Order: sequence, then C-alpha cells, then structure tokens
Amino acid sequence: MVITDTAAWVQSQSRSIVDFISTPTANSSSLPPYVQIGAAAAVTMGLGYYLSKGTSGSSGSAGSYTFNNGVTYTGNVKPLVDPMNQSRVLPDGSRISAYLKDDKLQAFLFEDARTLYQGVRRGARLSNNGPMLGHRVKQSDGSIPYVWETYNQIIERAENVSVAFRELGIPTGNDENIGIYSKNRPEWIVTEFATYNYSNVIVPIYETLGSEASIFILNQAEIKIVVCDDIAKATGLLKFKEQCPSLKTLVVMESLTDELKSSASSLGVQVFTFEDLEKLGKDAKTRPAHIPPTPEDLATICYTSGTTGTPKGVMLTHANVIADGVCMDFFKHSGIAATDSMISFLPLAHMLERVIESVCFCVGAKVGFYRGDIRVLAEDIKELKPTVVPVVPRVLNRLYDKVMSEVNKSTFKKLLFDFAISYKARDMAK
Repeated sequence: MVITDTAAWVQSQSRSIVDFISTPTANSSSLPPYVQIGAAAAVTMGLGYYLSKGTSGSSGSAGSYTFNNGVTYTGNVKPLVDPMNQSRVLPDGSRISAYLKDDKLQAFLFEDARTLYQGVRRGARLSNNGPMLGHRVKQSDGSIPYVWETYNQIIERAENVSVAFRELGIPTGNDENIGIYSKNRPEWIVTEFATYNYSNVIVPIYETLGSEASIFILNQAEIKIVVCDDIAKATGLLKFKEQCPSLKTLVVMESLTDELKSSASSLGVQVFTFEDLEKLGKDAKTRPAHIPPTPEDLATICYTSGTTGTPKGVMLTHANVIADGVCMDFFKHSGIAATDSMISFLPLAHMLERVIESVCFCVGAKVGFYRGDIRVLAEDIKELKPTVVPVVPRVLNRLYDKVMSEVNKSTFKKLLFDFAISYKARDMAK
C-alpha cells in the first residue's frame, strides 16, 4: 500500500514494490508483463491500482484473476466514492466526508485506542507480542537483515526512559515538552512513547532546520531536554546554548566524545548516551505510577519545516492524531492489519508518517526503518518487502524518473510500458 498526502496508494501482497519497479519483466511466465509494468506505473504515477489478496491459481470475482504467484489483478475496481464529490453538505451548511455512511462524527477507529498510549498496548495484545520495530544490522557473513524488537520490548524500553526522565527531574504532565532531533530509528519511537507514560509532550525538530529555526523552537516550547541521534546534532545545539537558557540536558544515541563532554560541562549541560538513559531508568529505586494521557491531552507540538518563515507550532492532542488515523478506515479494499509491515523513511517530524505509524501500532503491525540514507532506500524496501509505504509526491516523482530512465533504454520495454499505460487508462475509464 502506497499512501501519499494526495491519496495515491497501491498494495502488493506477495512481491515488494521494488520488485515491480526494478524487475518489470521478471516472472513473466506467471504474471503478464502488462500487469507488472502496470503496477510499476501505478506506483510512480500515483494511480489507484489495487492488487488485492487472493488464493494462488484461482479465479476471483467477475473481472479479476489470481495469478500463480498469489497476486490478484482486479480489472474493474470502482472508487468507494465519486472522486469529484468526496464530501457532502449537511443541512447546517457544513461539509463531511462522503466516505462516512451516516452523519455521525467518526473520531477514532477503536474504543480501546483513544490515545496513542492506549494504541501501542492494543497492538501488543492483538499481535500476541509480535514484532514491532525493525532495523538493519550487518552480520558477520556480510548480510544486512532486519532485526526486530517486540511490542513488549519497546514498551519496556519506553518505561525505562520515562522513569529516567523523572530521575533527571523532568516534571510529569502536559506542560512539559521533550525535544527529539533525530533520523527515523527505534529510539525515536521509544522516546515518543516514554513521553506519553507521564502525559508529557513530544516536540520533533526537523533535521533540515537551520540554527535560527531550531533556537526559536527550543525557546518557544521551553524545552529542557533534547534527544539527538548523533554527536553532530548535539554539538550544534551546544553552540547555541547561550541563546537557549531552558536547555539543560542532551541525550545522544551514540558514544560520547571527550570534546562533547567537555563542551557540555563548560556550558552547564548534562549529556548522556541513550543507553545510559535506559540504564538509569532500569536501575531506578522508585518507579512512579503512570499518568496516562486523556484524549484531550496534548500529544505533540508539530512545527512546520520553516520554509516560509519562522516555524509554526501546531498543537495536536491525542484525539487529534487518533482522528487523523480514521482516514485509514476508508481504504476498505485493503486496510492495515497485524500482518502488514511498513517502511519508515519520511521524517517522523512529518505528521503523515506519525499518523500512519500510529495506525500500524494500534493493529499490531510492524514498522521497519530505513538506514537513514535515501540512496539505499530501494535496497531497504527490497529487504523488508513492506505492504505499507507512506510517501509524498516528490518521492513518487523520483521513482517515476528512475523507471522512465530504465524504460527509455530499450525500445521493447518502451513498447510494453506504453501498452501498459494505455491499457490502464482504458481500465480506469470503465
């Protein structure tokens, strides 16, 4: 499933999206070329090409067929609503989504997941403590498989970090903001759920923000502690300590250097590794009872990227984020389930990424992180074989350009590709 903020999405059950893009003519004996290239075109052009689950070697409903490799192509999948009329007007003049079956507000997906704190615990139950977060780890034989941590392992790590925050004197409650300045990785999610244990608020900082914007965020949100993924980011924040009087503690997800320790000490800033932070919480003699957030409590302050001036902080409650996830219920052809896996590469400071991940966690699905380098993203996707891929149009444009550069290298491929596009266009016109 490819999900964009323009609602373009695709799902492949038995083959990864990368397989469709990088090997458009593979397995031609079991899957006709026009289906393969049609799927690639769907990904790159944002077409609603639905590849639904089916039984290998069987015929499906009218207008569909399940091929031997388990992929079902449905030739005539009608939109759930008229694309030209995606909202309807109520008697009072307000508009609601045409996807809703009645006029009642649908504010959440699950009664037992009204907050993000509740959602991850629901996922742990539904998955029977299945895999939750994965990242690639190089092995002695040179392979780089995904290594997974279970739901309960992540919940336990978040528990230790949240207790460590108390040990460091970070107050509980909705008035305390905790900053995170990092690429996507498991520690990001551990930190996020640690904040929710005691109703704190997480404030992500975009990696691309300049010093002026970062200083503005730290001061406006009065952030005392920032969790960073590397030495460079921590060092950068220390350079502006005098302009950020509230900053007292830095946590770094890698080994500390003597230079960083010395610089932090001279500025009166505590500095810890993430590993030390977890140990501090694990060894704590007192473990205060959680203060779970209510749906109305603030969950995050999501600052804009600052491209149009000073970053704007958007205050989102748990109810806000959970309500955003309701849109996933509109994908009736293929909703997210515990059997799904998602690739995480959009910045977690981006709310599209956060919302889709929150739905995954609510249903017990697993999320695998890319290695932090967009140049090897295709390799990460090929290894993970995700069924859920949140993207933005710019990423789809890059995929499109990559496919077209390959297609144009061969006259035969170009003929097949053009045929697939025309076939798909006729199909969608039905």
